[in-house]
Amino acid sequence: MGREGPSVQIGAGLASIIGKWFHLSPARARNLVPVAAAAALGAAFNTPIAAVLFALEEIIGDMNAVLLGSAVAASVTAVVVERSILGNNPVFHVPVYHLLNSMELIAYAGLGIVGGIVSLAFSQGLLRIRAFFLRWPVKIRWFQPAVGGLFIGVMLIFVPQVRGVGYEFVDQALNGGLLFKTMIILCSAKLVATIISYASGNAGGIFAPTLYLGAMAGGSIGVLVHRFAPFIASSPGAYALVGMGALFAGIIRAPLTSVFMIFELTQDYQIFLPLMIANMLSFVIARHYQSKPLYRALLEQDNVHLPDLRARTTFPGWRARDIMTREFTMIPSATPVVKVANSFIEDGLKCLPVGDNDSLIGLVTWEQVHEAMTSGLGGKPISSIATRTFPHTHSDHPIEVVLERLDKSPGLLPVVDRNATGHLEGVITHENVTQFVENKWKDRTGSKRSV
Repeated sequence: MGREGPSVQIGAGLASIIGKWFHLSPARARNLVPVAAAAALGAAFNTPIAAVLFALEEIIGDMNAVLLGSAVAASVTAVVVERSILGNNPVFHVPVYHLLNSMELIAYAGLGIVGGIVSLAFSQGLLRIRAFFLRWPVKIRWFQPAVGGLFIGVMLIFVPQVRGVGYEFVDQALNGGLLFKTMIILCSAKLVATIISYASGNAGGIFAPTLYLGAMAGGSIGVLVHRFAPFIASSPGAYALVGMGALFAGIIRAPLTSVFMIFELTQDYQIFLPLMIANMLSFVIARHYQSKPLYRALLEQDNVHLPDLRARTTFPGWRARDIMTREFTMIPSATPVVKVANSFIEDGLKCLPVGDNDSLIGLVTWEQVHEAMTSGLGGKPISSIATRTFPHTHSDHPIEVVLERLDKSPGLLPVVDRNATGHLEGVITHENVTQFVENKWKDRTGSKRSV
């Protein structure tokens, strides 16, 4: 896997530490994170413009003009420092390419479709294999990287070219130095190896494997076009270069970044048109069949739910903190099931949180309690039947996210602290939402409206 992803993470971590050293407000400390990420990526990949666009497009989520100048300054400074130490050496040695025939744009469109399919295969495969590893018992989870390493070790016996980052083979593909069969094998092997390596918990990022996959997939298409097209076509290396951008757009979901990244590698405007066609087709196909970006899906597998752009712009005033109630009953985990059953019957409740000292363990519904009583488990502690996996929200989530997750909940949606995992700040029910909307309507119109 690659060094670029970890570099972004390290840069963001340093920004957080610096923010604490200087006692910055949370808002200002958060603003340091994308700036530092742009600096780290610019230095790691030697592409200052693409690094800035990545920070704005992927990390912030919009072209935030307030941070644009800071990100540019940090990225350029980082690249200058990196070049002064290591020299101005490009990551790839890319020859000059030309669009020899306008009919080639059809071939590049086909490359974009292939890029979208490979992007989906990578994203879906990674999420599913990672979900498999996450289901392992916690006490043996430390062993997962060794399992992944063993699998990769066996693969390397047969396909040693997928070892490490593999930029030397990307260089060969860009310069037309690999055969069609070789590129197909390397693309398939790298896809499987990266999925297993990342999903099993080994260190590294997916930037570099994305470019590797794109070069091999694009180079393969280029060989076919060059061999069978009824018109003069560019060398396979041109298709390998565009393939890198197409896979980056489909997997990372940053199409604008990918266009400028490839441009910074080539310094050639002629690659723009085929690159934009392939990138957008790959991006659209990947987004259509998997609406959630890969990085966000990976976070949610770890139960980390960050506020999206809608939370900052669409409904800036209506948040979970405004709707939730802090008046809730937390059932201690050691409470017998029979006692909880009496509480349900007396109060007419449908669902209750289970935990100790505001630390949420799970949720229990009347149906679960009734089934336990019927099965003769009335003396068991309530924690033994509580559901440990359930929808939840954070206090800064907008109302549409709250409604979406409340609809998937058993009738009670916990609001948990983002910084202190498991700390229950409040709960939301359908009745809370109804009352909140009625109050808002009453404040606006002076009359009550039934919801």
